[in-house]
Parts: sequence; structure tokens; C-alpha cells
Amino acid sequence: MPLRPHPALYILPVLFGVLGGVAAWLLLRGSGSIMGRNCLLVGAISSLVSLVAYMALGVGVVEEPGRVPWNA
Repeated sequence: MPLRPHPALYILPVLFGVLGGVAAWLLLRGSGSIMGRNCLLVGAISSLVSLVAYMALGVGVVEEPGRVPWNA
């Protein structure tokens, strides 16, 4: 039974990225709307934005081998 398209389904891809986009697409695939495809796009974009932010902040970069920043 397909769900009716509801804007609250965009929460899935925003919170869970690509996996949330796939889940929303699976829920909406039989409804005949393009919202399922849009949810996939939102999930991919939110995953990309979070990856770029993670890399830009330098999280996980260790200056000296064997030492971690929070225990230096």
C-alpha cells in the first residue's frame, strides 16, 4: 500500500542521508508522484554536504602518528 506524498517524509533523507532517501523512495514508489525521486536527491545532497563539512572541519585529522587530539 503506497503512502500519499506528505512533506514530512523529507525528514527521512535529511536525517539519514542516502539511506533515508531510499527508504522514502520505497514508501512512495507506487504513488505516482515525483516526490520519491526528490527524496533520493535530498538524501544524496545532505550526505554530500555532511561529508564536505566533516572534511572542511578537519575532524579526524591526526597531526602526529599515535596521538589523538582529545588525549594530547
